[in-house]
Amino acid sequence: AARAGRRTGAVGRAGMSHLTEAQLEAAAKIIGRECSFSNLAWYRCKSVKGDHPSACAAAGAEVHLCVHRTIERLEVCSTHFVALQKALDWQGFRREKVHKEERALLDCWNAMSPP
Repeated sequence: AARAGRRTGAVGRAGMSHLTEAQLEAAAKIIGRECSFSNLAWYRCKSVKGDHPSACAAAGAEVHLCVHRTIERLEVCSTHFVALQKALDWQGFRREKVHKEERALLDCWNAMSPP
């Protein structure tokens, strides 16, 4: 069971703004891989244009869109996604304790055809 105050579960289309710590942590490796190009573009923009909030708004929006799409695509692997969230929560977010669940999610993700 999830600990008090932490919700786990699949994420529907309207759920992007309400992602939990467990959902983000469970998806982190996949998001990192899938959104690396848009994230790098945002970092490059910030290094050239500075830290003004609107300077790289378009690049930031691309990162958010990529994360949103990736989370939506994780619905295909929702059983493994939820299992990893629960395992992370139960193990105090210690990744070294959830290798089996993480491998199952990554295997499911890697078996999917590209969007």
